[in-house]
Amino acid sequence: MATMLYAGAWVEECAQLEVADVLITARTGHLRLHGKGDEVRTVPLPPLP
Repeated sequence: MATMLYAGAWVEECAQLEVADVLITARTGHLRLHGKGDEVRTVPLPPLP
C-alpha cells in the first residue's frame, strides 16, 4: 500500500514489479514501473524515517 501512495503507482503496476525493478542504494531508491502500452517510468522513493 505504501508503494502505491509514495510512488503514485497503480495496482497493475505494483502487481508487475520484480526484484530487478527495485533499485535501492545507501541514500536513495527508485522503482521502475511498467504501465500500459509497454510504458516504463522510474519514480523516486522517499527516505524512510
